Amino acid sequence: MPLDVPWASGPGDPFFRVDVAAWRSPERDASLRLSGSIKAPIASVDDGFSSGEVDYAVGVSWSAFRGRQSVLADVTYWVLGDPAGTDYRNIASPYVGYGRVLDSRYRWSAIVSASGSPAVIPGLDPSAQWSVALLRVLGPRASFGVSLDLGLTDSAADFALGGTWRVAF
Repeated sequence: MPLDVPWASGPGDPFFRVDVAAWRSPERDASLRLSGSIKAPIASVDDGFSSGEVDYAVGVSWSAFRGRQSVLADVTYWVLGDPAGTDYRNIASPYVGYGRVLDSRYRWSAIVSASGSPAVIPGLDPSAQWSVALLRVLGPRASFGVSLDLGLTDSAADFALGGTWRVAF
């Protein structure tokens, strides 16, 4: 994204993620999952919402639940495509979050999280952001969520709105 653009809005590149359970402890209500992701470069390169390149990632996630509360942690290693004239660094991106179920039917929950990454281009600041998300369970195998991300460094967007859709197979 051009660093001299003071304001821009529009859709970014979507990414798709697949998680596979690697370990689960029913007595501790905790799990470890392996993930794979791919980012499809379909957003506007000219507006700075895409590099125009395919990015892919592998990761590991851990979660634990106690009553209505959950703790989440994730580390994802991204292999970034290099557009012409730019040499992006591949990065590990950590995430930590705290979630809480909001209703008695366990349909609504909120998550507060922090995430970041090292600089993808030499000379840029590392990226860091806070996020708040609201999630709605649609059925036993599907959920939808919306999030608001607030950038903490110059290399993160000042704010971003996001959406997720999860389907379990």
